[in-house]
Amino acid sequence: WLVPTFSARNHKFATGNNMDFSAKRKGALRYGMTWDVPRGNYEVLLECVDMLTSDNPRTNDVFWTALRAIEDRDPITSRVPVATTTVRIKATDQLNGVLDELNGIVTTWGKDWDGTSWVDGNLLTNPASLFRHVLQGRANAIPLPDDRINLPALQEWHEFCTAKGFTCASVITSGRSVWEVLAEVAACGRASPAEVDGKWGVVIDRPQAVPVSHITPRNSANFKAEKAFIELPHAFRIPFVNEEQNWRRDERRVYRAGYNASNATEFEELTLPGITNPDQVERMGRYRMAQGIQQPERFSFRQDMEFLTYQRGDRVKITHDVLLVGLHSGRVKDVVLDLDDNVTGLVLDEEVEMVAGEEYGVSIRTLGDPALTRRVTTEAGRSTTITLATSIPPVGSFPAVRRGDLFGFGLFGAETDDAQIISIQPRNNAEANIVAVPYREGIYSGDDTPIPPFQP
Repeated sequence: WLVPTFSARNHKFATGNNMDFSAKRKGALRYGMTWDVPRGNYEVLLECVDMLTSDNPRTNDVFWTALRAIEDRDPITSRVPVATTTVRIKATDQLNGVLDELNGIVTTWGKDWDGTSWVDGNLLTNPASLFRHVLQGRANAIPLPDDRINLPALQEWHEFCTAKGFTCASVITSGRSVWEVLAEVAACGRASPAEVDGKWGVVIDRPQAVPVSHITPRNSANFKAEKAFIELPHAFRIPFVNEEQNWRRDERRVYRAGYNASNATEFEELTLPGITNPDQVERMGRYRMAQGIQQPERFSFRQDMEFLTYQRGDRVKITHDVLLVGLHSGRVKDVVLDLDDNVTGLVLDEEVEMVAGEEYGVSIRTLGDPALTRRVTTEAGRSTTITLATSIPPVGSFPAVRRGDLFGFGLFGAETDDAQIISIQPRNNAEANIVAVPYREGIYSGDDTPIPPFQP
């Protein structure tokens, strides 16, 4: 038994010490005492050795309010080393016991791309560096080796984020999957996670210089289109933690074209986790607004193993009667060549119809160019043979166009429409369900215009 008898003057004593308590007064008494004892389990007995003077000498009320044990060891237990903060604060009448909240500014430390190599020991704010840290850092139960990560793609994305001024400052306060954290980090850099050929990388949402494929009724099935008639707000209200105002909670309003603080009346809240820079908030708000304006449609179709020729985020051409894009589509049956193997005309496996006074064009998916386009010499009537206004030179020792190539025919400049692949879901029998949205350059140009000054 640990049998303490209390002394009003001694507040620290070892096990087994017996001290007389001689203070006698009415009312409640409070004592703060500590015992220095070896680590172990103890039972505590409270024994009254001297009855306090009271109105009833046979009874005395005792209220034991708390018994706390303090162990002199690291309170943080983790299977991997973690960064910790130790705080020593003097107890006062305003602060005693446990701190409810503790604020701090912390930054992840790890490998960062410096333009030529990955350098260890840097503070990480670029989304590309943080993306790699999530895959290989100590918080990951199974860190990936370098050969499982598409490092060239991350390096390219790092430079993209640097040029745009994109940073990430996510605070992860609960257990989450690796995919969820990767998606949040990637969104800060206008990208999304992707695993291609067993390697982790990202798909960057940015302008695509050239399309990679051509979708027609000949190489797709179950083509469907839907359009959402949404009412876009006049502006987004975007709450965020402002790094320029000592990390205080703030809000920035991003207005649609034609609206400002004087005439905007319809607002919607938009959350952007991990973004703390006011200018980046403005850029992302413009980007999301442009998406809502220019991508209200969604296309879905099924395709055989041709879907392996592109990946999510790629730009493709579409000629399809469901969209009323182009007038005819099919395959090249034969090519008309001159003496130098220049392609001067095409023999098609579908009849095309032309009207006098109109200008027509043809877009051909060739081996070297998925969107080879030429103006067609207008010949009124229906025919399976068309003459090109400008010949197509050969590629090496072979004609540029070959039998079996896909084509889309229509009014010149409207033979096809551009789309961007956003989802590829593989099916059985080497097939996949594909989802695409309209590809519009204007989505990416809005955030490059000057950013107005922000008033917190």
